[in-house]
Amino acid sequence: MHLLENELATSKLGQNIASLIINNCLQSSFEIHLEGNLGAGKTTIARSIIKYLGWNANVKSPTFSICEEYSFNNLLCLHVDLYRINNQFDIDMLGLDDPVRDKQKIIIIEWPENIPYKRLPELHINIDHHDRKRIFKVSGSANKFINNLTKIYA
Repeated sequence: MHLLENELATSKLGQNIASLIINNCLQSSFEIHLEGNLGAGKTTIARSIIKYLGWNANVKSPTFSICEEYSFNNLLCLHVDLYRINNQFDIDMLGLDDPVRDKQKIIIIEWPENIPYKRLPELHINIDHHDRKRIFKVSGSANKFINNLTKIYA
């Protein structure tokens, strides 16, 4: 477990994730799951990732739209909020697994626990309140990526 002192530190976590993606991620798709209770910082992390990857405009919360797409440089970022979704049909309509030509796809899913089937993300962050601070744990299938992120917070 790692401690985040404030919202700035939570944003910095997103920047660190984006930096690792830029420097270490050569695969065509990279999926991040952000799990935690309301107000834990999931959207703050997602916004920071997208902004630090190079998006220069506003990063909207996908709470009502369910999925916001950001296409820039050689990236397609899908920022998904599944808080109000819990059936397979609605998730399939998002096209998370649709191939993308000539771009790397970054999928960031808030509330992944609402997915009715198992998706194996490269990075899974569980974030929770701890007094006035936040604690987070990392897991996922991208071991080298996770090890590099863990070193930053050691």
